[in-house]
Amino acid sequence: MTADETRTVIAALSAAGATVRFVGGCVRDALIGRPVKDIDIATPDPPDRVIELLGAADIKAIPTGIGHGTVTAVFPPRRFEVTTLRVDTETFGRRARVEFSADWDADAARRDFTINAIYCGADGDLFDPTGGIADLGAKIVRFVGDPDTRIKEDFLRILRFFRFVAFYGALPADSDGLMACRANAESLATLSGERVAGEILRLLESRDAAAVLHVMQENGVLQPILPELSNIARVGRLIAVDADDPDPLRRLLGGGRAGRSCPGRPIAAVQCRTRTPGGRRSRHRRGDGSTRCAGPPPASVPVGPQDLYGSRLLGLVPRPRAEKCLAPASPRRPGLGRAGPSRRRVRRIGAGRAARACGGAAPERGGALVDPRRFQG
Repeated sequence: MTADETRTVIAALSAAGATVRFVGGCVRDALIGRPVKDIDIATPDPPDRVIELLGAADIKAIPTGIGHGTVTAVFPPRRFEVTTLRVDTETFGRRARVEFSADWDADAARRDFTINAIYCGADGDLFDPTGGIADLGAKIVRFVGDPDTRIKEDFLRILRFFRFVAFYGALPADSDGLMACRANAESLATLSGERVAGEILRLLESRDAAAVLHVMQENGVLQPILPELSNIARVGRLIAVDADDPDPLRRLLGGGRAGRSCPGRPIAAVQCRTRTPGGRRSRHRRGDGSTRCAGPPPASVPVGPQDLYGSRLLGLVPRPRAEKCLAPASPRRPGLGRAGPSRRRVRRIGAGRAARACGGAAPERGGALVDPRRFQG
């Protein structure tokens, strides 16, 4: 937030005397010492005026969401989301009819959580109309205003609530927010699979994902969207294995119901479908921990999406990514030799650690070679 390009954008937006402030995740993360990723800026100027001010400073402006007051300022290598202060006059689920405003308190009142409604000026002065700084310090994720109202504006906020608890909060979660999430849980079924997948996969990157998933399950939040995610204890064991290099899709697969022919080991099936780059032959990992040379996976190991996770997996995870994870590897990938750079990206997971994470006994020898690209979108 103190980089030269950031200062240049702030200077351009405040050239006519308007008060411009950082808001949202960049302020929240800066206050607790975490790396700042995306930078959001709030201004009382309407979008047309924002575009004019940026153009006067030779900064490219893209009207990404001009109807809702959002303009993207492009100052390589960074992008900045500049949004006009606004109030929601009418909401339609995810969508809303807005009116631009110059009222900072009104803009804060429409945000989801108090920790996301903290503003910071270019000089470092904080503006906190909802008490977000205190909640951030106490690790409390609290809705702004009435939780039921905030959730009905966008039911995805139920999943966002638990994701933020996993990353910024602590259990037990805020009781009012939890009650509102439980009361509106059935409405999660109206959301698109892509939006749900985005939140679930991001939640699964957290070290506290298993504990938060357990709370979600107890409060009926998982059942409408992903009832197959039932083996949360295994998710916790996987987190213990890959905590330093989290793979949310692998954790998602690991927490699903296992196939009948291989109870308790969906991860073993995923490992079975993986080969090393460059066409090198690898060993398949059977469900019982034994190995065999490369070739078609043994019929006793479930490898289809129905066996691993039921039909909901491909409906929740974007299809290309799920199919990439579940489909057999090609014998040879053009341009990827044994000594190529991709070889260094292959991570060895000890077979004993993987088996213990799945609740089974460690095999006598060997390890499972897992290519991280198989689990990335």
